[in-house]
Amino acid sequence: MTGTIAGPGHGLAMHGRTSFRHAGDLTGPNCWKSLFRIDLQPDRCGAFVVGVRQVRSGALLTVLVAVVIILAGSGTLWPSRAVSRDRISPAIPGAVALPLSGLSAPERPRRLVGPLVRHVKARLGRVSVALIEGEPDSRNVGRGYAWNWSFEARAAITLYGITKDRTLIEGVLAGIRAYRQAAALHAGIDGFGWYTRDPGRGTLYREVTVAGLVVAPMVELLEAARRDPALERLVAGEREAILDTAVRGIAGLERLYRRDGDNGFFLIAEGARHGGRVEPINRMGILAAQLFGLADLAGRDDYREMAEGVARTMKAAATVNGNGTMSWPYWPEPGHMQGPAENFWKASVSIELALAAYRAGSVFSATDMARIAAIADRTLIVADGAGGTRLRRTIDPGVARFRKFAGRDAKRVFALGAWYRLSCFRPQIDEPLDRVLFGLDARFWKRFPRALNGLAERLANDLDPARCGERMARLSP
Repeated sequence: MTGTIAGPGHGLAMHGRTSFRHAGDLTGPNCWKSLFRIDLQPDRCGAFVVGVRQVRSGALLTVLVAVVIILAGSGTLWPSRAVSRDRISPAIPGAVALPLSGLSAPERPRRLVGPLVRHVKARLGRVSVALIEGEPDSRNVGRGYAWNWSFEARAAITLYGITKDRTLIEGVLAGIRAYRQAAALHAGIDGFGWYTRDPGRGTLYREVTVAGLVVAPMVELLEAARRDPALERLVAGEREAILDTAVRGIAGLERLYRRDGDNGFFLIAEGARHGGRVEPINRMGILAAQLFGLADLAGRDDYREMAEGVARTMKAAATVNGNGTMSWPYWPEPGHMQGPAENFWKASVSIELALAAYRAGSVFSATDMARIAAIADRTLIVADGAGGTRLRRTIDPGVARFRKFAGRDAKRVFALGAWYRLSCFRPQIDEPLDRVLFGLDARFWKRFPRALNGLAERLANDLDPARCGERMARLSP
């Protein structure tokens, strides 16, 4: 038979042959070696597979006891959901409740803020130019670190608002300095900015996606400092350098912008795969979202024009569904605005554009935002009729394909946590998000930075009831 323990807080499921899988933070494979003969297959996330051969029932019991001891020693909660390939079964009888259940709203942040702060500090403490230059993404293209740092740094800014721990901001500032250094390394190729390295194609180029990811914490930090005098004092000495880094870091990328009537698009950079085609919504949206904030910070009307153009493209391609949600295609292009809907882990980035446009008083309305928030509980989280839960792969409620909870890129399931950022528009999404995310892994926020950023926002809203009103307020166009 098999036992699947898919990380701290994961469910335990028993199937057909004997093996154990752990995809979380156990102390490592050495602790298993004295128990039985094993095959170890490390993956790049630190997970490992333990294949058991010819194990008698007594040895199996020993293994199960060892698992419980290790989980307890690492502070992991007992699994609270039975998790199969693509389904979360009803709670195991007698299992410990989810970590947020039974807690009042003020108690939840007190339970979780401390661990989030420690994790973010540790992550920000490792930033370096070498990591910025070299950490690959899932396609082995050298832009992976931007996807991590961007959301971790933004979570730090949100957590500072809760704790007033200045070391969080010091960590963000250290990262911005490192990115400023990295931006100058290849300036002779295509100007000051952040370069994507594609070893397969032998190219080095600047693209809108990475630029958007990198400037996002800069924009968010400067905007937060406007609202918080103490934070303003912390960043006062570096404010001009931060703004200069953001503006210079995106300079030149406007050559990739195109208009099609009222709609706008960014093109994929020359030298990249599909170079010259329109960028997918999530990839061009991450820069467009920041252009709304930069337009105000830097006094640049051209930034707002480009941001609104991309936002109009997303809105024009969107569909209002029968279940009251909104969906949009992954890759709309002029003349081909419709197509397969985005997978939810990609849409978890696209929603940032809609949110930024709404806050800037442009393109997306409060009704639109409520429909986008409702994607979480009305489209993605699906009751299967037998007390279990599945997670739809795409944001189209008419597509009956469901996300697997194991295998390559399984951690993308935690992108669902990005929807916490929209709970001000639909508060009832918090409970199903908690149920699925904490049910899969009590430390899901360690495994996917977008989920970390979303959960930090949710906790900040729990602690300050007035925050939702502030975050939902629209600026005058």
